[in-house]
Amino acid sequence: MIGLTRTTGEPCRLHPADIQRVETHPCTLVYLSDGAKYAVVEDIDEISRRVRDCRAQAMTKVYRIVDAPAAPTAPSGPADRRPVVPQRSRQDR
Repeated sequence: MIGLTRTTGEPCRLHPADIQRVETHPCTLVYLSDGAKYAVVEDIDEISRRVRDCRAQAMTKVYRIVDAPAAPTAPSGPADRRPVVPQRSRQDR
């Protein structure tokens, strides 16, 4: 979500995927894919920067999930079992 400021001073948040186009008249108009439009105080360059940053953050999170190291798998059979090593209690230390 990107944060924008309506011309009334009210903050609003829009999902970048819902933005269809942005036009500049006396004020900046953001048209959404559902037909709604918002008059905001930010200029086109600022809106496009915020959309780009939001998408870059989303892609970074996706790559972190995809490139995360695989979790160790549980042993599948008797040959894969490792010996259990007992841990000392805190009182024994």
